[in-house]
Amino acid sequence: MNAARLPPLFAAAALLAAMSQARAETITFIHTGSTGAGSVGGVAFADAPFVLTARGDTENIDNYGFGVSIDHDWAQIAITGVGTFELLTGTRTFLSVGGIVGFGRALTVPPSTDLYVGPTDAAAFAGYDLTTSIGPVAGATRLVFWDFEPLIQSTGGIIRFDNILSMTGTFQAVVPAPATGGALAFAGMVALRRRRA
Repeated sequence: MNAARLPPLFAAAALLAAMSQARAETITFIHTGSTGAGSVGGVAFADAPFVLTARGDTENIDNYGFGVSIDHDWAQIAITGVGTFELLTGTRTFLSVGGIVGFGRALTVPPSTDLYVGPTDAAAFAGYDLTTSIGPVAGATRLVFWDFEPLIQSTGGIIRFDNILSMTGTFQAVVPAPATGGALAFAGMVALRRRRA
């Protein structure tokens, strides 16, 4: 075997391993709510469905005593009829004992109070630890503590939600699938044959 051909193969293997590891660490959490009322930057809204989307790193999972959580690297909220805003205050997704999932202030933003709680489903979340894909899981949810310090800053201004103790919503977590090993191996073989030619 020609030693000159080994470095590209090792480089390709290293690249594949790095890509696979990077993708496995990123997780996207999607929390939806059927209705909300409040204000963004002082402009009021009512009866608006919303979607909270956030990304985190599965290696940053934290056991906070009553469950596990992952602080987000990025988060945004899309409120129907109002707009989409990036959240500037640190947030997290949590899973508490008893199968209660939710969205709250980051553990690094004390006090790390809840903001959106639910759905609760002990069976659906049995054995789940926030590091893999799941859902969507639907059920009863509630909005709480958006007027609690620190207020939630966004690219549209301060976001406030009124407490709503009963609505419906969903939770979903998505980890991107790694690139297909077969396709990468095929591309590597094609490159090797061209080089030999």
